[in-house]
Amino acid sequence: MNIGGLMNGRILTERLLATTSLAALLLAATGQQGAYAFHACANTDPGGNPVNSGSIACIVVDNSGTTSLTNAASGVIGPPVGQSAISITGTGTLSGAIVNAGRIIGRSASNAIGIGVDGLVQGGISNSGTITINSSSAGNIEVYGIDVGYDLPSSVASFGGGISNGGTISITANVGSGQFYGIIESARTF
Repeated sequence: MNIGGLMNGRILTERLLATTSLAALLLAATGQQGAYAFHACANTDPGGNPVNSGSIACIVVDNSGTTSLTNAASGVIGPPVGQSAISITGTGTLSGAIVNAGRIIGRSASNAIGIGVDGLVQGGISNSGTITINSSSAGNIEVYGIDVGYDLPSSVASFGGGISNGGTISITANVGSGQFYGIIESARTF
């Protein structure tokens, strides 16, 4: 029954259920949910000197518009849908630093990275907070708290500023084959 422009709750519920079920069926049939979810990061190229003091899933920098990244003591980044909670891609450049005073939480799947640098970071990485990755995957997995160019698509030609850790990097993974490091780097110039 439609009263004053409002629909009866039961009819509305039936229509919404039918609509969402059809949408879910179409996404599952076309495989679109996986393709979208892997790249879902609402905080891509935030620009300037962003400071996170809330809770977000991830940050991706793939250009030179962002100078530095700071996760404040009250900030939480992760767990991400993709591989890294903070990712500086091969085309990303930070003239400043990545600073974590809060919490970074890696995903619980295989090949998880807290901070992944595949691009250029000139001011280094400073961690006084916590980076936690608890991978529940079995098999050959790679889990890194901070990865500078090791397990990422491009090689890092230069990484400036070094890595400073006065906080905690905690990695828990199923026993099996793979690599598990708090900090790993393979930049040609460090």
